[in-house]
Amino acid sequence: MSRRGYSQGAPMSQPPQQNYQPPQQQQQQHFQSPHARGGHQREQEFSSPPPAPPPKPAFPSRPPFDDVTYLSLHPRPSNNQQPFRPFNHLGFSPQGFKGDVLTAADSMGIIRVYDVNRLDSNKEYGRELKGHTGAVECVKMETEHHRLISTGKDNTLKFWDLRSSRATHTINLMSHNLTISVHPTNSKVVVGDLENNIVEVDIDKMEVTNKFKCDALLNSVSYTPDGNHVFGTVSVKDGDMGRKFGALKVWDSNSMEEKATIQASEGSLYGMEFSKNGKYLATGGADALVGIWDLKEMICVRTLPSLSSLVRSIAFSYDSKYISMGGEGNTVFVADVETGENVHAVPVGADQYCDSMAWHNTQPVLAYATRHASPTAPSSGRGAQQSPVQLRILKVNA
Repeated sequence: MSRRGYSQGAPMSQPPQQNYQPPQQQQQQHFQSPHARGGHQREQEFSSPPPAPPPKPAFPSRPPFDDVTYLSLHPRPSNNQQPFRPFNHLGFSPQGFKGDVLTAADSMGIIRVYDVNRLDSNKEYGRELKGHTGAVECVKMETEHHRLISTGKDNTLKFWDLRSSRATHTINLMSHNLTISVHPTNSKVVVGDLENNIVEVDIDKMEVTNKFKCDALLNSVSYTPDGNHVFGTVSVKDGDMGRKFGALKVWDSNSMEEKATIQASEGSLYGMEFSKNGKYLATGGADALVGIWDLKEMICVRTLPSLSSLVRSIAFSYDSKYISMGGEGNTVFVADVETGENVHAVPVGADQYCDSMAWHNTQPVLAYATRHASPTAPSSGRGAQQSPVQLRILKVNA
């Protein structure tokens, strides 16, 4: 998710005119806002009042998740440094990557790499990758040369060799970078920054091949699963009224020509996630709703109203059956993608919220990181009253 400041967007009286035409059917408009579906109404007719049914449990009697470990995977305190730094981004290694690892990027410019097979030992502190001079915002992995790719506040894009734990290449970009996406062919990456620039980098040549400025407030960018398009989540001002609504922008991944703008939220739209099977896109923003979009028709097929505040993190499970959601509340929700029903709720602590999450790419394992609700509140040291931020691991029952 984007690390921009979060502010609740005011509801619009009238949505702006749409200019989206689906790629496969240009003559027919298929856009459907998540908010067009309204609330659910239940109607029942009885000749006489029926007996009161037993209360329906909020979740299945046998939860699909076991909390197999609850670890503080932060580095050990040293030199009087704060031992519990919140993580900005989590990511598991993709299929085809050498090594089964979990990466966690923190606000002090350090990337920690954990061996997934040792996480349950309670002794895995991970390797440190040091080289960034500011907060690391995003880490991805490419499977052609098995490298980590990171970016952040210091305006650089770094490529890491895990064998030596060193950065082999550094590319200086234009601004504080927010997000990275690796093309499915591992041939290029696209980067979005705080100044709304979108930059494409050729991985083989290690050079910038395309760059342009988005005409809206950019929060995240990502290649589509087929690699043919780049999607961006943006916030757009509604004319002279000053209100913001969230939209998806679509560019051709070869020419970077803009193809569509799709209204997707009545508040700012912060992040998105593609399902592993390439069927769905999930979006989340300031209106506290997660929208599930059918990528073939490019319509919103359902919304998930589980969260009570803006959406900070969303992720699909490895088999695309579940979607996890985290916001500024103190609960992580996991829902069934096809039905939209919650199947589990994970409390994260009264004084914390979930800021980043990731699913393992071949196993039913979810990792999420917490952050204190108050950014200035102490998380360690003498006199601290709050619990330390954590990296927690959940595993699905067989």
